[in-house]
Amino acid sequence: MNEPHKVIAKQYLQKIKAFKTYECNPEDPMSNSHLSWMLHVISCEIYDPAQESETKMNRWLGYVQGVMVAKGMIQVNQERDRTRAIFNGK
Repeated sequence: MNEPHKVIAKQYLQKIKAFKTYECNPEDPMSNSHLSWMLHVISCEIYDPAQESETKMNRWLGYVQGVMVAKGMIQVNQERDRTRAIFNGK
């Protein structure tokens, strides 16, 4: 079974056209390419999952979501409702 953070990361990569290319760019951590790189790491499409802890990947997902909200790519209430079942919340 997929971990929720991986499921959400993969959904963003498929849904958001701005995330088609990725590049680790710590000098511009809010750039779409850097966010895309983070999502690729979270979804285990690049890097060995054993290198990254689940708690770190959840923090990264929260960061990406926060930047996406700031950029107007997603809305908090809609994402909360959309992802509730994935995270098994009530």
